[in-house]
Amino acid sequence: PKNNNNAGAVEQDKQNCMKLNAGTPYFDGGLIRMNSTGTFYYMNTRNNNFSNRGQKGSIAIVPLLPSWALALVLVGAGAFVLAGGVAGLMMYAKSHPHSGIAETFSKM
Repeated sequence: PKNNNNAGAVEQDKQNCMKLNAGTPYFDGGLIRMNSTGTFYYMNTRNNNFSNRGQKGSIAIVPLLPSWALALVLVGAGAFVLAGGVAGLMMYAKSHPHSGIAETFSKM
């Protein structure tokens, strides 16, 4: 008889595939990029014997910014680029006082 009919020894036997005893106790899944929002559930099947040892959990993926904040950032970025362009034109007009751009700014 294998393991002398000892139930505890059978549970810990390396050849007991039902318990994954031959597997390593550590799993390196690496980093995983979550491309969609939502709640994702995970569990460890090793200790899933309807006992108090089951490891289960969830990961909630939320958007970095709400849509209104993203729109505000885009409007701000557009205003920044526009202001930079106007500042560049003003510097050009100041260094070239007889240009058409200088005449346009002098009318404002």
